Amino acid sequence: MNKAQQRKLVKAIMGPLPMMYGTNTVQRLMGFHAVWHLFDGEAGLRNAGWSRNGIWRSRRDFSRVFGIEVQDA
Repeated sequence: MNKAQQRKLVKAIMGPLPMMYGTNTVQRLMGFHAVWHLFDGEAGLRNAGWSRNGIWRSRRDFSRVFGIEVQDA
């Protein structure tokens, strides 16, 4: 798959988000979403060693980009 095909696939799946926020941001927040649910939320992430500020910042960014709270997604 070449770069043009990759861009077309990402655009089809994610819509305008990667163009608006950048693919790295969208990828980071999707990873945060997965980890949030794997560790059962904030308490699990804190027990795994995540900082309170890091969790808060990621929750804020997730909500801003996707328009929904991470626990509701």
